[in-house]
Amino acid sequence: MLYTGVGLTTIAAAIGVFVSLKNRQEIQTKSFYTAFKLLIIGAAIQLVSGPGDFMWHSVFGVDGLMSPPHLALATGILVNAVAVVVGLARILPHMQSSE
Repeated sequence: MLYTGVGLTTIAAAIGVFVSLKNRQEIQTKSFYTAFKLLIIGAAIQLVSGPGDFMWHSVFGVDGLMSPPHLALATGILVNAVAVVVGLARILPHMQSSE
């Protein structure tokens, strides 16, 4: 279940990269562009932590929840959570009202 979330955030980060590269001049001036950058950073941290966790367990066996790969994975999750909150808060003014 955890790595399903990593996969979803990776897809969201890939969409963010695609949108930012396609509309580079226009999107970089928007306030929610910071959320795209945070999302990409968080997804990268999570993608590195997965194989790192596998290698850690291969070398040291089963461990507690405080191993370095687990802490890095938690950091990536936290960065992505902050990216979502920042993105939603900053995109609301750009949304058109349907009223």
